[in-house]
Amino acid sequence: MIIERLNFDCATKYDPEEASIHVARYQLAKSFIKNKRVLDIACGEGYGSALLKQWGAKEVVGVDISEGSILNARKNFSSEGVIFICGNAEQMQSTEKFDVIVSFETIEHISDPEAYLYSLKSVLDERGVVIISCPNDYWYYKDNESNPYHIRKYTFQDFIEQTSKVLLEPSVMGIATNVVGFGNMLIDPKDFKLQSQFVANSACDIVLQNEFDTLVSPNLRENLPNIENCLYYFAIWSLSPDIDFKEVCCYNIFPIAPLKSNLSKIDEYKIAFESGEKMINARDEAIASMEKMIQERDAYILKLEQMVNELKSKD
Repeated sequence: MIIERLNFDCATKYDPEEASIHVARYQLAKSFIKNKRVLDIACGEGYGSALLKQWGAKEVVGVDISEGSILNARKNFSSEGVIFICGNAEQMQSTEKFDVIVSFETIEHISDPEAYLYSLKSVLDERGVVIISCPNDYWYYKDNESNPYHIRKYTFQDFIEQTSKVLLEPSVMGIATNVVGFGNMLIDPKDFKLQSQFVANSACDIVLQNEFDTLVSPNLRENLPNIENCLYYFAIWSLSPDIDFKEVCCYNIFPIAPLKSNLSKIDEYKIAFESGEKMINARDEAIASMEKMIQERDAYILKLEQMVNELKSKD
C-alpha cells in the first residue's frame, strides 16, 4: 500500500511506523527554527507545521496544492503562529522572506523541478536555510516499477545534481534509514502499563511527543545503510556561517512489543511461513504413507517366504 500522506481521520487505522518516518524528516529542521519564520512547502495535513511551531518557530506558513489537505490542516492544526495556504510550489510569491524553508518529499512530484527550486529561492532570506528531502524510489520499487504519484525517480546523485543547479552545493547532505535499538520506558504504577506519553491513540498524537534522550551504538560498516538502500535522501543549504550542522543528526523512535517485526513485508513472511508449514505437513503425510507401504510390502514378502518354505517342506 502506498502512503503518500498521514491520514488524521479517526476512522483510519494509525500506523506508528509511517508516522515515525514522517516526523523524522521534520526533525531535520528542529535545530534551525528557533524564533524563525518558516515556510513548509507541501505541508500536507499540517502536522509538520504544527511540530515546527511547537519546537520554537516564530511563525510557520504551510503551503500545499491540495485544497482538501489544507482544509484538514486548518481543522486539525491551526493555532496562533501557524497559517495554512493553498498554493503551487512552482509559483511561490511573498513580499516577506523566510528564514527557513522545508520541503519534504516534494521534488519527485514536480514536473518542472528548476522552476520549483527557483520559486523556493525567491522567497528565502539571503542568510536563510533550505531543507529538502527526496524518497529513494529505487529502493522501494523495482526497475520497471514506480510510484504512480511520482513524476520522476531520483538516485542520490540525481537529487544532488538537480538541486545544486539552482541552490548550488549543499552545506550538508545525508540519508535516512530505519533503526533498531532498545529504550528505557517508564511504567505507570497504577496499572503497570507504559506511561501515556509512549502510547498513541491516533495519528494526531505525533504532535504531542515529549523529548527523549538518544544514544547510538555504532555498527559494522558493512551493515550500515548507504545511498542505494536508504529510505530517503536530504540536503541542507545555508549561507549563514554561525550554524552548527552537527545538530542535524536526529532520531525518531516508536516502541513496539518484543519479537514483533516492523518489516514492511511482514505479510509475505507470514504467507511464506504458512506455506512452509503446509509443505512440511504434506511431506510428513507422504513419509507416513510410504512407511505404511513399506510395512505392507514387508508383510507381503514375509507371507511369500512362508509360502515358499511350506512348498519346500512338501517336496
